[in-house]
Amino acid sequence: MNGFFREFVSKTIKMNRLIDSVKRFFKKPDIVTSNWTFWFHSVVTTSALVVFCTVLAIRELVGEPIQCITSCNCDQNYVNRFCWMSTTFTMPDAFNRPPPGAVAYPGVVNNFGNVDGQKHYVYYQWVVMVMAFQAMLCYLPKKIWRWWESGLMRQLLMDHPGWKSSLCKCNDEAKAKRKANQIDYILKHLNTHNWYALCYWFTELMCFVNVVVQIFLMNLFFKGDFIKYGLTVVTFPELEPNERSDNMAFVFPHQTKCTFHRYGPGGSIERIDALCILPLNVTNEKTYICLWFWYFIMAAATGIVVVSRIVSAFFPKYRRLVISFADPAVQRAMTEDLSIGDWWVLYMLGKNLEPQYYAKILSEVAHKKREMDGCLKVYQLV
Repeated sequence: MNGFFREFVSKTIKMNRLIDSVKRFFKKPDIVTSNWTFWFHSVVTTSALVVFCTVLAIRELVGEPIQCITSCNCDQNYVNRFCWMSTTFTMPDAFNRPPPGAVAYPGVVNNFGNVDGQKHYVYYQWVVMVMAFQAMLCYLPKKIWRWWESGLMRQLLMDHPGWKSSLCKCNDEAKAKRKANQIDYILKHLNTHNWYALCYWFTELMCFVNVVVQIFLMNLFFKGDFIKYGLTVVTFPELEPNERSDNMAFVFPHQTKCTFHRYGPGGSIERIDALCILPLNVTNEKTYICLWFWYFIMAAATGIVVVSRIVSAFFPKYRRLVISFADPAVQRAMTEDLSIGDWWVLYMLGKNLEPQYYAKILSEVAHKKREMDGCLKVYQLV
């Protein structure tokens, strides 16, 4: 009894640690160095893939991923393992003949030796590993950006009086000094942040390319059935009952056939058909319909972000609109007097600072930059 109690306490502690680590993974960072699409791609998508991968792995290892029946006196475990390893198949032309009567189940019919017309399913052996690989690819841009960013934004914001997460309780004189130090840093390091902006934009491009490539890889993985999977599932209820061909069952069949051979009593080879049930596909079909919608939404969102970055790089007027809350003269100074990298650093600062402090910093940076250039009277800065 004591051993059971100690084991229970140990497992509870481990579970709490796991929950805490998951919470930390999802916790909003105190320093914002990326936009929301980057976070959804690197954190939410990665977490979803890990969860799906874990659920499928548990169902595969703990439960029975396949169960087959035959008319012969064969060892049940042998048949199950053989069919799992050697793949199962359906007859695609039998999906349009709804049961009962025409077929026993959509896709399950006597093939009469028609080997070429069979649709084989082998993906279920690789789903867990492929999904784990997808999760690593989704997390890769965040890892690369964390390495490239090297804590620059944290150094700029640490104990800043206007930092949203700052706990600084300094007096007004100390706050003013720290704000002046931040402005001095920006002015002393002008035209040195282009690489910082380009690196981040490259990781955003990585997110877009990663999503698009994964869509086509999943389509290849499912032999061309993934691209149209979501659309056919959505339109399925709108069809007449006699015209329906369940695409979920076509891609993730619940029942399939399996053929294996053995030696008969006289030494001749016997061909034995087995009818197999794939309980794992009940989870697979729901998982991949969620991934289909999510990946296409993420592809559209990250694509829009990439286009906006291109527009920002070549059209200063667009950069001016991004900081539209500032004074018009300050907006012009930010876009015309600063490089694209300096503008991006100031833009990211705005995501971490309180609006009133951020507006003051922009105004002072623009004012001092004009003083440095000797053209303060071009714009009346306030």
